[in-house]
Amino acid sequence: MAIKTYPLLLVLDQSIEFIEDEKALRDTTHLLDDASLKRLILVYPNDCCSNAHGAPVQCIDLKYLTELVQQYLVNEGQCCVSKIQLSTTQQAFDLLSLS
Repeated sequence: MAIKTYPLLLVLDQSIEFIEDEKALRDTTHLLDDASLKRLILVYPNDCCSNAHGAPVQCIDLKYLTELVQQYLVNEGQCCVSKIQLSTTQQAFDLLSLS
């Protein structure tokens, strides 16, 4: 995979993962097949998005990113996540780096 920088958010189907370094990326993607890699979106703190090969793609909107972050936090045992409303991509990084 052509990765620009870390940290990044990995979005696949209806899930999101916070990736802080190359090891976390390998751990998260080592079982993905080619079809899954084609659907993968990498989100960077500067609001840029790319596919697994580093080619720019349209970024996911903040509403959908908010939903993914909320679901991630629920899965981690957090409560009251419905109050979370992202106004920037950086806020998603801040929330997920703490969990």
